[in-house]
Amino acid sequence: MKSRLKIIKGIEMAPMVDIVFLLITYFLLNSTVGKNTMIRVDLPESVTSSVMSQDNLNIIIDNKNEIFLDSEKISLKDLTTRLKTAKKQNKTELKVMIKGDKNTDYQMIISVMDAVHASGITRFSLAADKNNLTTPESQ
Repeated sequence: MKSRLKIIKGIEMAPMVDIVFLLITYFLLNSTVGKNTMIRVDLPESVTSSVMSQDNLNIIIDNKNEIFLDSEKISLKDLTTRLKTAKKQNKTELKVMIKGDKNTDYQMIISVMDAVHASGITRFSLAADKNNLTTPESQ
């Protein structure tokens, strides 16, 4: 009796191609969704602001008075501790840029400045958008 079954030599490529495309899709989706958190901040405007060099750390205060240290949400009481740790790890002088939304409470900006000062960091600046506002002298 003769068998009708054929022995296939080699590997089927269609299922392997499907698996490869599924893996590529999985990694593409997970790599783009990862850590793309965008924090929207409306900076106050200033006539005399100037472009500063890239700072080591950015502290962002949004319009809900939430604090972000390099796009990671953090509480005000943990800010000083984290800044002290960053200062110890940094070999050069650490500089901080404070970016506060123009609708942020003034007290919150002062509290963040106090936390920066308490951590021993002496070089920090406040961010503002350069705009052609009228100065008080020109009115």
